[in-house]
Amino acid sequence: MIKIELNIEAIKELVEKHFRNKLTYLANELEIDYSYLNQIMNGKRVATSKKVCKGIIKYCVNNGLDYQKYVSVPFGKKFDSTNLSMIRSRNNQIKSCITKVQNQINEVLEYVNCMDELIRKAGDDSVESL
Repeated sequence: MIKIELNIEAIKELVEKHFRNKLTYLANELEIDYSYLNQIMNGKRVATSKKVCKGIIKYCVNNGLDYQKYVSVPFGKKFDSTNLSMIRSRNNQIKSCITKVQNQINEVLEYVNCMDELIRKAGDDSVESL
């Protein structure tokens, strides 16, 4: 499991520059409870909250900021907008393939159901023995 961690000092700068030095504004932006974020920022809770980390990354990507300044991701993982775009594109390709396979399965099932119906109507025991 990859463990990501918040850079508290950098987030304090982010709050100062982008949120008029109001932690409540950041909490609202991230859709998290202010008191929870405040505890993290003051060291009363560990700075590894998945929800806060994801929120910071999303905010940075949406606002053209380098999220790695605010969130440390081990193993050199970097998800910049180009990588995210490639991931989305690949996911869409996979979804398209899955849809095609599902359609083919439905066609085969329809064929099998038709064959069962034909066998029942014909009452041909020799076909059933195949």
